[in-house]
Amino acid sequence: WGVLELPELPRRAQAPIQEGLWSGLYRGLRGGVRAVREDEAILRLLAMTLLIAFFIAPFIGLVPAFGAKVLHTDERHVAGLVSCQGLGAVLAAVSIAALALRLGPRMLIEGAMLAMGPLAMAYWLSPGPYFAAALILPMGFTYLVATTGSSSVCQSRVGPELRGRVASLYSSVLNAGYVAGVTLAGTLGDLLGLVPVGVAFSASF
Repeated sequence: WGVLELPELPRRAQAPIQEGLWSGLYRGLRGGVRAVREDEAILRLLAMTLLIAFFIAPFIGLVPAFGAKVLHTDERHVAGLVSCQGLGAVLAAVSIAALALRLGPRMLIEGAMLAMGPLAMAYWLSPGPYFAAALILPMGFTYLVATTGSSSVCQSRVGPELRGRVASLYSSVLNAGYVAGVTLAGTLGDLLGLVPVGVAFSASF
């Protein structure tokens, strides 16, 4: 809960960091990391993004295995699951700006994060492909809202000269967490079964 309680602080000036941007790539990257470390809201969003990537995002890469080993369905239904997840992401992409204006970025991101755990648990417990398809669509929606919204907030809290570095750092955290999560979940899934592993990951989140 502490991670979700993002402090509504004014954006900080980055004048001391800006002086080192032109002295080389290393100092520029160090300046970006320093800017992140000094902003509590960015640190919390990065921490939450890492948790999402590790515990929730593996559902994306494990769709084929889930369809074949758990739902015992064919390629057509697996493709349908992938399409539904993508449709949810597209719906999020076209509506996130309007939702942020209506609800505010903080409420929108927190709502998406709070919904992801229960949705993921229900998805892993799906009794059939159609039930799974009905759940993976909102999962795709909330996943994109949470990650894209968090990335935008992180970038908005630093000056223009640091936004590219902050965006790169955010993507690195997201991708590293996903690779670690999907690798561990897949390995454990082969040993213990995807359903208990998926539910445990969702509950841990």
